[in-house]
Amino acid sequence: MRIFSGLKFFQENKKKSIVFLSVIVLAVCVVTIITILINMLIGTVQDYNVSPYQYFSTVITNDSSEISNDVVTEAEQNKYIDNVLSINYDESLVKLVVGGYSRIPIFFLTPEDTDKLLKRTAVKIKEGRLPKVNSHEVALDWRLMANKGLKVGGKIGSLVDNDEVLYGEYTIVGSLAGKTMLSVGSDIYSQKISLKGMLLLHLEKNTEKAEDYVESNFDDSKYLVTSYESQQKFVDDSFNSLKSVLVAIITAVAIILSISVGAFMYIIYVQRCDEFGIMIAIGYSRKFVRNLILKEVTLLNTFSWFIGVVLSLLIVLILNIFIYIPQGVSMNPFKINVLINTLIIPVISALMSIIPLMRYLKKTDPISVIERR
Repeated sequence: MRIFSGLKFFQENKKKSIVFLSVIVLAVCVVTIITILINMLIGTVQDYNVSPYQYFSTVITNDSSEISNDVVTEAEQNKYIDNVLSINYDESLVKLVVGGYSRIPIFFLTPEDTDKLLKRTAVKIKEGRLPKVNSHEVALDWRLMANKGLKVGGKIGSLVDNDEVLYGEYTIVGSLAGKTMLSVGSDIYSQKISLKGMLLLHLEKNTEKAEDYVESNFDDSKYLVTSYESQQKFVDDSFNSLKSVLVAIITAVAIILSISVGAFMYIIYVQRCDEFGIMIAIGYSRKFVRNLILKEVTLLNTFSWFIGVVLSLLIVLILNIFIYIPQGVSMNPFKINVLINTLIIPVISALMSIIPLMRYLKKTDPISVIERR
């Protein structure tokens, strides 16, 4: 090993290197976990409220009346609509892992229409079966069931749970799984004043045109129209201000931690200024010393960041297995903002130590260093 190879100082001063490594690893873990939790909150609401409408739109009457045959016929004749299904509509509440609740839809329709809906959305039966005709039965998305602690064969509804917003009492006969969250019930619906309407299945590859038709052809004063675009806008509007605040908090935390780490590294290197002065005095060029510092700082920050990211992924894996997946959600660490937020730490830390050190080194007089020794 060369006398002045990168990281040699830290290899010979393990206590200082372990402390520095621990500080960066901890900082990276904190920022990573906070970012992933925020992503999970937004992603969960997205899954619950937006994903069901990737393949269809719903039109619900505002006065609980049946939609007229003329309106249904017009929708069936539209070239961008694959099928029009008659539905009753209700909702259930799910708990968000970081607090609060979100509403998710449950569609009550005939077994024949249920088959069409599941086929179009590529949702499969995970356990049990679908609701039978003329029965008070539901088949729920497995994530909804996990979130509420429900099992196939159990009951759901306001008559069995005072905190449940879904009106009535239903037997859970099956759980569903797919890329989109979907929950269905039989065509027998308990509520006297129900939300009635139709569900319009889009033709494949024509979702945007189908949504344009739905959004432009139904009067808001008569109908409640829900589509992927409208739900996405609702979620974006709900979270825009919150996201700005959370991004500011994450950035502030990352910068504060980075400055602290950079100051700690600067102190370590200031204590070594005599060492660098002696190197210059015995013939090493200032360029060589600068490159040595750059190499050490870059390698140490990169290695610490990498360890922090790996440790964060392990923590996320453990949290997913033991806490979040059993609740029907999961933490996804593979998003670009996670990487960007954590990279702030090694970058600012390196700059905080390298820039003042280079200025100090430029003014260093090797003769005076030797005289002090």
